[in-house]
Amino acid sequence: MKRFIILILAAALLFSSCASGKKASQPDYKKIDKINHYAVEPDKAAAMDENDQKYFHKLVDAMLDYKDSVKLNSNNNKNNLYLNALKQSPYYFLVKDYTISDRYLKFTYNYTKEEHKDIIKYMDEQFLDIINCDAEMDDNSLDTILKIYGCVAKSFEYDHDRTEDFQLDMPIFTYPSDEVYNTFQSKKGVCFSFAYILNYSLLQAGIESFCIHGNCHAHNQAHMWNIFKYDGEYFNCDVVWDRGEEKEYAKLYHFGKTDAERTSDTLTSINFAATHYPPYAYIKCTDKRFSIFRGIKKFSYISNHKFLLEDFENNEKIFDTEAFTLE
Repeated sequence: MKRFIILILAAALLFSSCASGKKASQPDYKKIDKINHYAVEPDKAAAMDENDQKYFHKLVDAMLDYKDSVKLNSNNNKNNLYLNALKQSPYYFLVKDYTISDRYLKFTYNYTKEEHKDIIKYMDEQFLDIINCDAEMDDNSLDTILKIYGCVAKSFEYDHDRTEDFQLDMPIFTYPSDEVYNTFQSKKGVCFSFAYILNYSLLQAGIESFCIHGNCHAHNQAHMWNIFKYDGEYFNCDVVWDRGEEKEYAKLYHFGKTDAERTSDTLTSINFAATHYPPYAYIKCTDKRFSIFRGIKKFSYISNHKFLLEDFENNEKIFDTEAFTLE
């Protein structure tokens, strides 16, 4: 009976969208049609003034355009800021090496110029598919976060064939290297694969997001997840732990967790202030509003800010992102 009521509600929502002039079968998507390759985590963006951004953009453009060299700032501390931000780009693996001489940074590359161009195009397309998943013109920020989260969880399998002993001193927990590119190609990844893809996708959609790493004591390994900002507050989420046993669905059990809940998950994160620039050096996740999702094992988008949720006892509920209600 409850399933029948939910189906009736979903049909009513679709009818409502048609009556307002929208075609249910052809929704008006809020497409992002171009990747912003200058996107960086909020702390790094905040550390750059307008002049810094110009230098950083020149550095990114040089890398993407396969240029041999680019002129740097006279301030080496500033140059280190730009380079650190560049190395955290999922596209930086295209660079083989660089040298700095007389204020000029010189690049060498891992691929031919044509291969370089094709890889950028391919990665742009992969990110756009995730960012635009189920997007509609009147999406609010929570709609966007949930849609991207679900898409990342459902798009990739966990790579159980990888046998590395993941530890915090591994470079992959600082820079993504070619991890994102390889995950797009194989459709398989591990914790940092999912975290890097989710992070960059949320940043593209205008959502403040960070990659967070620490130790998972239950497995005696390092682990990576994300923090996102919503309604002025910060929340943990763990998209790799929220993927279903099959790619057809995603959970919300680890979405929007507090720091205390992460501690209960046997996770100890590294000191945020030690790895991020001010004024984002004291982020705490204490808001408990997403505790309503702890029993949710599946979720999917319906329409008009409504998501269909299923708990571990197979009860179905409707979550309204506008009213923030679960019924």
